[in-house]
Amino acid sequence: TPTVVLHATRDRAVPVERGRWIADHLPDARFIPLDSDIHLICLSDAIDDIASVIADHVRRVMAAPLNA
Repeated sequence: TPTVVLHATRDRAVPVERGRWIADHLPDARFIPLDSDIHLICLSDAIDDIASVIADHVRRVMAAPLNA
């Protein structure tokens, strides 16, 4: 399953390296760093970037041919 991993670059709760590690260990994953220090997406100051990345990811997945 195509996956996008979003992670705040200055996250104080979970280091950004953990997000990179997750993306590196999931097949077909992309890592997207967010210019933020806020861990919780619902409180993020990068919410517009998050919405844009998710919308782009959904468009890419929907446009990709299905594997039989």
